[in-house]
Amino acid sequence: MTQLTSLTRQQLEQKITAALSPVYLSVIDESWKHAGHAGAIPGKGHFVMHVVSEQFKGVPRIDRNRMVFEILKQEMASDIHALTIVAQIPSEWESDGGQ
Repeated sequence: MTQLTSLTRQQLEQKITAALSPVYLSVIDESWKHAGHAGAIPGKGHFVMHVVSEQFKGVPRIDRNRMVFEILKQEMASDIHALTIVAQIPSEWESDGGQ
């Protein structure tokens, strides 16, 4: 798997961890899957993020995504072409089979 972007998943993990203190966080860099497709921009990554945080409690799903996008505002403007987000509270994650 070749990294096609300068932004690393570790950088995203650090930023989300600092802001949301997740009980679970997974960031997958899928940039390599999108090389050469229409709309792919060299140097901009495609990421899939699953974040579970108590800070999402009482927050509608769309607003959870907005929270993540706000945290990653700078990266969205410069380094991220696409970001898929699954944002859950711990009880939702557990009922979906999480730890």
